[in-house]
Amino acid sequence: MIPRHWTLLGLAQWLTGAVAALIGLGVIGLYASGLLPDMALALILGALFMAAIWFAADEDGLLAWLVRRYEVERDRPRRRD
Repeated sequence: MIPRHWTLLGLAQWLTGAVAALIGLGVIGLYASGLLPDMALALILGALFMAAIWFAADEDGLLAWLVRRYEVERDRPRRRD
């Protein structure tokens, strides 16, 4: 269960962390199954994917920018004609 006090950004960062972990495990799984024969390549790919997701989920990263933009649009008063 997700705590009530979490913000939208906190939830989004938690979910991207979970995705980064799954990608890391997926790359390890590709290496273990033999589909990715070079261990160094597996480590480099896993690190690159996880670093990209971590950067996106950073406090000042792309995800934070998108969430803040959504919250501003959501909270903007609407004109009623």
